[in-house]
Amino acid sequence: MFFKPATLWLKIRLADGSEKRFRFIAGMGETAFLLSPLIETTDEFALLYTDQAKVLEKNAVVLLSLHSEGFLGNWQWRNTYDLLLN
Repeated sequence: MFFKPATLWLKIRLADGSEKRFRFIAGMGETAFLLSPLIETTDEFALLYTDQAKVLEKNAVVLLSLHSEGFLGNWQWRNTYDLLLN
C-alpha cells in the first residue's frame, strides 16, 4: 500500500465516439508525448508522414480524463493536475 501507488488510468474518447483506457505511468507524464491522433500501430505512425494522414482524423482525441480506482487511488493521487497542450 505504501510502496506501490494505485494505478492511474488515462481514458480518452475519440472523434469517432469510441473510448479507450490506458494505464498511465505518472513519471512518463512529466515528458512530452503525442496524445492526438491516437497512434496504436506502426502503420498508423507511418501515416503521420504521408499524404494519407487524413485517415487518422477518426483517431483525434476529443476528451480525456485521468483517474484511479478505489480508496487508495483517492488517497495517493491529487484531484487536479496541470495539462500543457502544444
